Amino acid sequence: MKKILILVASESNLPFIESAKKLGLHVITCDNNRSNPGHKIADENLFIDVYDHDSIIEAIKDKNIDGVMSFVSAHGLNTASIISEHYHLKGYSQTALKTLTDKGLFRDFLSRNNLNFPAYQCVHNLDEIDLKQLTYPIIIKPTDKGGSQGVIKINNENELLLNFQTSKNFSDSDTVIIEEFLEGEELINGDCLIYNGEIIGSIVGNYIYDNETNNVLPIATVFPANYDVSEALKQVSEIVKTLKIPDGIINFEAIARKNIPYIVEINPRPSGNYIWKLLGYKYSVDIPALAINLYFNSDNHINELKETKKHSYAYQLIYSDKNKIFKGFKPPSELENNVLDINFFHQENTHINSFNNLYDRIGIVLLEFKDDKKRNYYMDHTKKFRI
Repeated sequence: MKKILILVASESNLPFIESAKKLGLHVITCDNNRSNPGHKIADENLFIDVYDHDSIIEAIKDKNIDGVMSFVSAHGLNTASIISEHYHLKGYSQTALKTLTDKGLFRDFLSRNNLNFPAYQCVHNLDEIDLKQLTYPIIIKPTDKGGSQGVIKINNENELLLNFQTSKNFSDSDTVIIEEFLEGEELINGDCLIYNGEIIGSIVGNYIYDNETNNVLPIATVFPANYDVSEALKQVSEIVKTLKIPDGIINFEAIARKNIPYIVEINPRPSGNYIWKLLGYKYSVDIPALAINLYFNSDNHINELKETKKHSYAYQLIYSDKNKIFKGFKPPSELENNVLDINFFHQENTHINSFNNLYDRIGIVLLEFKDDKKRNYYMDHTKKFRI
């Protein structure tokens, strides 16, 4: 029986933990939150902070584990990489992981490999900024933080001076990246399934925004994109091969300006917005089981996946434009039959914040559309999910 260490036993990782158990693996879960649901179904638990990689390495030294994964959770990525290198297991190298998770290093990588990238500066303090090189609007964000924390659109120098420290406060390395704001025709986002250095399946769509609430953070993505994403996927494929990204699922974000795609970022994990579930619906495959089988190389005959349904899909955030008490939510009655899944991150009668970063989302609704009429109706009524 193979042993797998899964870092973070949270709700988002639960489907993968359940799948590992069904596949007959001996599952060891690890994090310092004893109430996380994955711990209850695992064979063993380690209640250690996932950032404390030295203690985890010591705790598993006699367990003879065969693999370590973090799946959807970003918190365990670095420790999974460190453990993989320490025990010579399959996984991300530290070099590849740091390149993908540090926005400054990723821009440097794009530059070195002649891939498209926006003009940028990485700085620690205001006096390091070359103000003469800036053309507004610009975007500032911490180089090492996800969830759109500290991401701010800046329209002039005064706004830069006022907001720089706010963005920097989110950075563990006290580093801010300042880059040109790419006002593109298309803003796309999606998950890709990687096997043997190739993209064997993908689902890519267009971002949807509610500019009245947040003009930086999307409230939804609608799939498939209304833009030819083949060139963007070609660039993602080059990055996958150059960085030797291991088998599994990655998420990417890109902007197309004058039909030229710019890869904004690649996340070394599935999207936290459950795009991986829509990937499964598109190809009629069990994504958690497939991801685990890819890791352990138990299926060596996977070719490009075949799309089984020519349907449209969307993930839609449930969000608020005000700080308030959450009184519950039901999808619009006109779209009830299109709901595939719904997940809430807040309980009723608890406080919720206005939608300023991804952690402020109240829930996620996954939708499927079998015809353009219903898809178009939904796209005209996305604000019905704002409460």
